Amino acid sequence: MRIANVEALPIRLPAYDAAAPSNETERYRTSRANGTAYANRPEALFVRVETDEGTIGWGEALAPVAPEATGAWIEKFLKELLIGKDPRNPRALWREMYDSMRVRGNTTGVFLDAIAALDIAMWDLKGKSLGVPVWSLLGGKVRDEIPVYVSGLSGANEGQKTESALAYMEAGFSAFKGVPLTEAFRDAVGPDAVLLYDALWRFTLDEAIAFSDRLRELQVAFFECPLAPEAIDDHRTLRKKTSVPVALGEAERTRYQFKELLVREAADFLQPDVGRTGISEFQAIAELGEAFHRRIAPHSSSGLGVCIAASIHASAAAPNLYMLEWKPNVFESANRLLLQPLTCKGGALAIPHGPGLGVEPDYAALKQLVI
Repeated sequence: MRIANVEALPIRLPAYDAAAPSNETERYRTSRANGTAYANRPEALFVRVETDEGTIGWGEALAPVAPEATGAWIEKFLKELLIGKDPRNPRALWREMYDSMRVRGNTTGVFLDAIAALDIAMWDLKGKSLGVPVWSLLGGKVRDEIPVYVSGLSGANEGQKTESALAYMEAGFSAFKGVPLTEAFRDAVGPDAVLLYDALWRFTLDEAIAFSDRLRELQVAFFECPLAPEAIDDHRTLRKKTSVPVALGEAERTRYQFKELLVREAADFLQPDVGRTGISEFQAIAELGEAFHRRIAPHSSSGLGVCIAASIHASAAAPNLYMLEWKPNVFESANRLLLQPLTCKGGALAIPHGPGLGVEPDYAALKQLVI
């Protein structure tokens, strides 16, 4: 089996919901809180890898802004590197792609996102070639389903968000992020509900220390991205000043970056995103975290069906999994582009059992969305 063709598919979707910005005169906007750029309509990057035997492998990068840039690395460089190679050696191919630009400083960013998408596709192809699910290639699953937390409650105010949380609890969900930080909300959901908080990197160290008192009072289970991603030592200081666990890692791509978070004692929970790490590095990061007695709470924000499926497979094989992020609106959009929809019920994602990732994107539908 040899790689015969590689195709990058940067796409732009309709808005997830009516609450999305209506200004379509500009493609992007920036957050007033931290300056981060966001697309006014969801964007993503899929990759389709075809072998000389006609087998198709699918990958996806987390590319919420300018996915054409990630796709360009694939189409202009990595495609040529991979054609003719055996896709059933994903770890070796990850290393070859990474080493190709390593000494030039391309050890993170969109180049690594492109590698992540291709790595996922290689694992998909390997599983399909052997007729087994990807999780079985990663050492087997250590759980029968993937526990999730609901990331982002519907509603414009505290009352509506509370109603949304209670409805999810009736359906078997018990963990939430993006919630009102009030005693009334905590009382409504009860002491057993897990509450998580994402600061989106907007605090200074002193602000984060002061804010953590509020999180401790509400028994928040982790404080995500409190400071700038580069502020590793300040995160360590924050951990010493508060009892609220710190969660970091969505901005990182490799085990080398996560090693710094661990060695410098900056994080309690690690948050790799498979759309940035690929499956190969995701597993390496999870194993590294386990060696430091840290659990992983994988990031899963705007990644669509292939990213979500890859996250499920990688999480299924990780003994130190805490919970996987689950965004209902993104999940619904993701399923619309899959021929076999994923399922999430009772607070957990089902693990696909088909060959490879166990999902197939609707290629014709994706082609209609290409930018």
